[in-house]
Amino acid sequence: MLTNHLDALNLLTTPVWVVSPDTEKVLFSNSQAQKIAAGSSLLEMRTGKYSALAQRHLAMYLAGLQNGDEIVEIWTVSPTGEATTLSCKALLRTLEGLGDVIVFEGMPVSNTSGLKASRSTTYRPRKHGFYARFFYTNSAPILLIDPARDGLIVDANVAALHFYGYSYEQMCQRHTWEINTLGRGILPVMAEIARLPGGHKPLNFVHVLADGSTRHVQTYAGPIEIYNDRLMLCIIHDITEQKRLEQELEYAAHRDALTGLLNRRQFYHLTEHILPTAQDFSLLLIDVDHFKHINDQFGHQTGDEVLIQLSRALEQQVSKGSFVFRWGGEEFLLLLPMASLDAALEVAESIRLTLANLRLPDLPPFTVSIGVARHQPEESLDELFKRVDGALYNAKNNGRNKVLAA
Repeated sequence: MLTNHLDALNLLTTPVWVVSPDTEKVLFSNSQAQKIAAGSSLLEMRTGKYSALAQRHLAMYLAGLQNGDEIVEIWTVSPTGEATTLSCKALLRTLEGLGDVIVFEGMPVSNTSGLKASRSTTYRPRKHGFYARFFYTNSAPILLIDPARDGLIVDANVAALHFYGYSYEQMCQRHTWEINTLGRGILPVMAEIARLPGGHKPLNFVHVLADGSTRHVQTYAGPIEIYNDRLMLCIIHDITEQKRLEQELEYAAHRDALTGLLNRRQFYHLTEHILPTAQDFSLLLIDVDHFKHINDQFGHQTGDEVLIQLSRALEQQVSKGSFVFRWGGEEFLLLLPMASLDAALEVAESIRLTLANLRLPDLPPFTVSIGVARHQPEESLDELFKRVDGALYNAKNNGRNKVLAA
């Protein structure tokens, strides 16, 4: 149905992707987009070796797009087998039945010369005039870069010297790719930035300081002509603390505070992707036997430590590609993609036996009961949960420390 509404986009000569900001799933791509992507996923294009973004998670763009901010990302694409860059402008649109979506539209390559020098660059710093006052007195780190000399840094203000930890002479002997963790991959990105209309679009990078430490930075870069020299002006903002807070908030949103396991919310987010594609997966619902007795006899702090140690044991028991969730209280959920019922029962029995024999200093021994169910074709998530919960209920009522399947 959605494809029918958007088929007209196939008439465009520019690539267009329609993306859900919540799931980051491509809802539609026109024929030109499919040609340019050449089989690459959205994630691969956004995080490739020549890619540059202002936000890793698309939902972070929503507020800015609603306010009319101009947002551009630089992607890595390989339409002919060789990696190159593509600038994509983000637009916010509302589609019937889907709500807000982000439309990425590939930007045509400008015919301007961009940053290619028309003559031998002979830039020399000057201490007078409007540019000098702006450059040298600005509190934000600013660099002038000469793309015609392999990205050589030809000038830096005092704030940049303090930020990077170099003397003026040292700074102006370095190339931009020496202070960027992308290495020489930053040079195609710079060339792409030079073609963007309006220049200075915010993009995020990781820069390396003189002492070897790294900082997350947001740069505003664009071509500029100074004293008849064509250069790149780069204004730098340190966003390391902002990134740290974002990572902490993201961790808190996806993880259980006590055990560090994925939480229930993240389970529903993952199953949106797994349910439509996985042909075979199973769930294990695990409950600590007599957990109330542990809390009453040994205290809640000991009970919490039991849950923490149980979490670590579960992580060690599952294979790569499987997921462990704290479901709530003393209940845990294991999602085993591409697992048959027999395989899931084998995992469950291994977990039950391991925990029954687990002896930890200062903690009481404990056992678990486990319900197991395999997803059936056309079965809803609610129906699957009723079955696995019923299997756990039967395991508890049949003496506990048991594994039963539904």
